[in-house]
Amino acid sequence: RQTRAASVDWSHELLSEPEQVLFRRLAVFLGGFDLDAAQAVTGAGERYQVLDQLILLVDKSLLVAEETRLGTRYRLLETVRQYAQEKLGESREGDAVRGHHRDHYLAVAKRLDAPAAADYQWHIEHAEAEIDNLRAAFGWSREGPDSDLALTLASALLPLWLSRGLMQEGLNWLVAALAEAHQDDVDASTALVRASVVRVVLEAFRGVTIHRDDAETILSAARDLGDPALVARALTACACRAADNRELSVAYFSEAADIARDIGDSWWLGQTLALEAMYALLFGEPVAGQVAVEEALRIAERIGDKFVSRQSRYTLGWAQILRGNLTGALSQ
Repeated sequence: RQTRAASVDWSHELLSEPEQVLFRRLAVFLGGFDLDAAQAVTGAGERYQVLDQLILLVDKSLLVAEETRLGTRYRLLETVRQYAQEKLGESREGDAVRGHHRDHYLAVAKRLDAPAAADYQWHIEHAEAEIDNLRAAFGWSREGPDSDLALTLASALLPLWLSRGLMQEGLNWLVAALAEAHQDDVDASTALVRASVVRVVLEAFRGVTIHRDDAETILSAARDLGDPALVARALTACACRAADNRELSVAYFSEAADIARDIGDSWWLGQTLALEAMYALLFGEPVAGQVAVEEALRIAERIGDKFVSRQSRYTLGWAQILRGNLTGALSQ
């Protein structure tokens, strides 16, 4: 270990001052990063300059480059990262660099949850690849004075929580951030309402028992903000919570789907229709459910939403089984 540390120290001393600055600032990344993140977080110059310096660090074995589906990603070996962290601490610029890191990954999260966004599947895969950095950014957001940052980050990642089986982690983030926001006596800010909506959505998707009054109160707050995408999410959550009242549940689902269509939010429209179909199936209405699930499947395949695609095929399969068509069920 001492030999390795001496080797890292020797390699570091051979770097120019700008290269040393970049190297120590890279210590804030966890689990790897790409060129865009390196440029945004380290502030080390133009894109081509940062790329040249990254290549030099790779050549000096201070950085590892890996080719992935998302392009080239870089990472520091843990021993090297610990050394870089020490240098970052000595520089007294750690807080500023962590702030840049938090801001960059907050922007990554916001792009993920943008209604009508293109390249849906790419954004999901990118967020999944950056999960360790997103976790770090969330932690740093909670340490700062602005609780809205943690709320915004946790709620913007809803597509990741749903599509990658991370709903419990998402709920943990939201519960923690909401508790801290309330302790700080934060007014009903947009971030607070968004986070409350996403909490109810995740609870609904996980089948957590919540009071319908709670969901409807949050829906009312979302309506007051006048954000249709947020209202659509809250409506879907209310529809799940109103499962014991079929007429009310259908009304919520219908309004949520109509709003999502109007604003071009294909991702949430697919989620809503798939859930509507599943509930219709549970209530013995396979015909009504089939119309919704077929549309959900078309949307999912168009935007690359593998999660809803699988969910829709599962629902279609059960609909065929209930009709006694086992051959048709196997083809889904």
